[in-house]
Amino acid sequence: MMSKKGTPIKKVKEEVPAPVEGSLDLKESLEMVKGIDTLLEGLEDALEDGKIDWKDSVTGLKLLNKFSVFSEAAKNANLIPDELKDLDEQEIVTFAKALYPLLKRIKAIVLSLKKA
Repeated sequence: MMSKKGTPIKKVKEEVPAPVEGSLDLKESLEMVKGIDTLLEGLEDALEDGKIDWKDSVTGLKLLNKFSVFSEAAKNANLIPDELKDLDEQEIVTFAKALYPLLKRIKAIVLSLKKA
């Protein structure tokens, strides 16, 4: 991937892990992380040629096809604060593993935009 000025954007290939048994109390939080990750993946795809323009409408259509991911993320988002208030050690590890690829993706996008 390239930024506006031809600076390569490192595309993050890691996926947000699915909930594991024993961490079902994080269901809504993990769905939100997955929804945000899907949006960021679309942004990466749109920035692949270094700019966002009408040609990226295909990326927008691809995101619309993933509407169920966003719908699931938003459906019970009001439960997320309560989930995060009541984390045990295993849930903290699970949530950190889910956030790591998301944060790497954000960092890659931000760094590529700074270089542009």
